[in-house]
Amino acid sequence: MLKNSVLKLVNNQLRTCVIFNFHDIVVDGKPVRPDQLSVATFRQQLSWIQQHFTIVRIDTLVELFQANDINKPMAAVTFDDGYRSHFDLIKPILDEFGIKAAFYVSSAHLNNDYYWHDLVETFCQHSSAEQQNSLEQVLNTLKRQQRSSLVESIKYLPLSDRAIVLASIENMAKPLMKERLLMNASEVLALAATGHLIGGHTLNHPILALETDQTCFHEINDDLQALEALLQQKVTTFAYPNGIPEQDFSLKHQQILADYGIKYAVNTHKSVLTKALNTLSIPRINLFGANESLHCNYLLRMIFKSVINSAN
Repeated sequence: MLKNSVLKLVNNQLRTCVIFNFHDIVVDGKPVRPDQLSVATFRQQLSWIQQHFTIVRIDTLVELFQANDINKPMAAVTFDDGYRSHFDLIKPILDEFGIKAAFYVSSAHLNNDYYWHDLVETFCQHSSAEQQNSLEQVLNTLKRQQRSSLVESIKYLPLSDRAIVLASIENMAKPLMKERLLMNASEVLALAATGHLIGGHTLNHPILALETDQTCFHEINDDLQALEALLQQKVTTFAYPNGIPEQDFSLKHQQILADYGIKYAVNTHKSVLTKALNTLSIPRINLFGANESLHCNYLLRMIFKSVINSAN
């Protein structure tokens, strides 16, 4: 009943356009973090999206939406952070489904094996109570904001303070980082060569709102220039790290992107596309789990929300 109601609404709203976002996926049977999906769940979600939407690349979707040239439900899929799973696990599934996607990469990490939060999570799993108390003392000296988790607390530190925290745990946690978790340059090139879109995601994945204007300029521009040097083509799209509008980035960061020539920048505000679309702050949504009824319920709420907001 719910499924049929949602699909009828989606099809009646002929210009319903949605960008679905993903992060990391892991092979079936491995532990899954909140920001990860198993291969089986990812495959189910992608199948559900393809069943109910025509999937195109994000640049094509936005161009068609702006031109009012859409007569059926359409979607795009994006992937943040440049995880190795994007190449090893996701690319083969996208090839199987015949889907082209956008991948947002922090270029400074193309020479690294993992993100800072991977190091922190490893520390939390293997550290003693004494070591964790020591880390808390470091955080307290930096007057960090109280957040829901240690990773969230460190995330909302400026890069300079984040470096201090990571230096305090590196000797213990780094030797435990045995696996390469991020894509390298050749894998990013292979994605681009097969028709996928590569976008910027800053050099070091800071929360832009916490950094100085000069740092933000270099984080954005240097990242885009590095990707363009690698790809030998213009980069036209960007994803804001963490991506909550007004909290994690603002109009001045959009202006840096506009000055550089970025056409499409995506955030993490949960919404379908609306008539008030700002192409430098495009909303995306993510699905949860493998329950089709939950997908339908979630999408229904997003559509109703967009209709209400458009009426106001």
